[in-house]
Amino acid sequence: MRKNVREYGLYDKKTGELSDVFIIPIKKKVGGRWMRIFQDAAGKVSQDKLRGESYRVLFHLISASDFNNMVPETGKVGEVIGLKRANVCRAYRELKGAGILIEKETGYYLSPFLAWKGNDQGLETMCKELLKPKVKALPEGVVNG
Repeated sequence: MRKNVREYGLYDKKTGELSDVFIIPIKKKVGGRWMRIFQDAAGKVSQDKLRGESYRVLFHLISASDFNNMVPETGKVGEVIGLKRANVCRAYRELKGAGILIEKETGYYLSPFLAWKGNDQGLETMCKELLKPKVKALPEGVVNG
């Protein structure tokens, strides 16, 4: 049998004959890293009036994002794409203002509403966390009523 192909045929139970052999190539798995991009959100981003460097940073963040959408710190991004750290910081602020980047205690993340790199359970958890209403505690001595 040849490598990377599967052979199939029809077997006649009465005579034991094998006929009509056909060969189907075995497809190799798609290689490389990948992530989901949500088309509606990407369409919205294309209509945002972002600076050119912000688009450069965004495309780099998409390519460099880690599992569950965590993205590298600004210094590393600047080194890789050849921008000063101040320009990358400005791009992060602009992307955050557009809802494309999310800042958490553990770092920056791409919005899961734009793209997702991870499993379905992680996506659901992140979306629920972001959609949960933020309740701010009242200062001491202030009574609600």
